[in-house]
Amino acid sequence: MTMDPMEQMLTQGYSVWPKRIDEKIIYDLAYYKESYDHPNRGHDRDGRYYGEYQESVEWANYWTDSLNDNPRIADVREVTDRLVARFLVEPVFYHADVSVLTPLNSMIRPHVDTPYRHAPWNKKITHSLGVQLAIPMQSYAENAGTTAFLPGSHKKAWDIKKCYRGEYTDVFLSECVQPKIEFGDILLWDARTLHSQMPNVTEHNRYMLLLNYLERRVVEDVMQYETSQYA
Repeated sequence: MTMDPMEQMLTQGYSVWPKRIDEKIIYDLAYYKESYDHPNRGHDRDGRYYGEYQESVEWANYWTDSLNDNPRIADVREVTDRLVARFLVEPVFYHADVSVLTPLNSMIRPHVDTPYRHAPWNKKITHSLGVQLAIPMQSYAENAGTTAFLPGSHKKAWDIKKCYRGEYTDVFLSECVQPKIEFGDILLWDARTLHSQMPNVTEHNRYMLLLNYLERRVVEDVMQYETSQYA
């Protein structure tokens, strides 16, 4: 029996909301991807992270240029703003880009998301301060590298340094769930939930639109922190 998305989000830390996005919007974003499909940051095939584009890198996964000002994101937000308001007290749209997994990607790196991946918020989990949404930009094969989650992990603090050292990978793989998502669906998760992209063993890049929302009261502090870290 399929769990209600609201109940799944509250109890498991993630949820699938079927057929919420007009496919024409996503087709339009995908058609014009050459305008933003540039590695802004990401990992190489050996797992090394690069905070900016490097011409010589063989990318395993990367995040594209920002889509914050893209008019199609405004169309997507007509749906996602209302959805996120169910889970955050005063949500603010923070960032949008596309996550790209290349056929070189075989990494599994369980982690938490903004703001919890940053030191000032890493172990403060009493209240949800952020949510992440992923929207498929194509139809995916099962082995194309979609996202897996550790159910209920949003109720526990996860040390981000241990995440990046792979210390949670074994427990994650022993209990994780990889929900099936289809074109037009929204995959939504609490930023505290331990999750990871899975290996892409197809012959093609996998494109996933990502949107991040934060509670208004932490937005300015997060922006200042990220500026100080990545300037």
